[in-house]
Amino acid sequence: MIHVNSFAKNKSAIGGNACPPLLFVLCPIPDEQELVDSMKRTLLATVAVLALASPLFAAETGKTVGQSPSSFYLAQDTATMKCQIVESQPATGSNMKVVGAAHTTKASAEAALKADKACAK
Repeated sequence: MIHVNSFAKNKSAIGGNACPPLLFVLCPIPDEQELVDSMKRTLLATVAVLALASPLFAAETGKTVGQSPSSFYLAQDTATMKCQIVESQPATGSNMKVVGAAHTTKASAEAALKADKACAK
């Protein structure tokens, strides 16, 4: 059985400031430098984990801010039958429907709008 006093005298024999395997014996209080070192290691580990995990939190929208859209659609309002050019495909169940295929440039979408006879002018 190890007493608190004998543990304090023999702590270097069992590995520095390691706690004894007994439950009723208190661990020695680490000195200030050990606490600072421990906090530095914890902070460094946290920064490393966040740096490695940050790409997982990035939103994958497919385009960056300021980038032009990749597709243009002719959308026809089912109530008025008027068409307009939109940058995203209208949702199903809305009052807008897609006319024709998607266009890669706005110029080709405008040409298709002028040529389409189904759209009210």
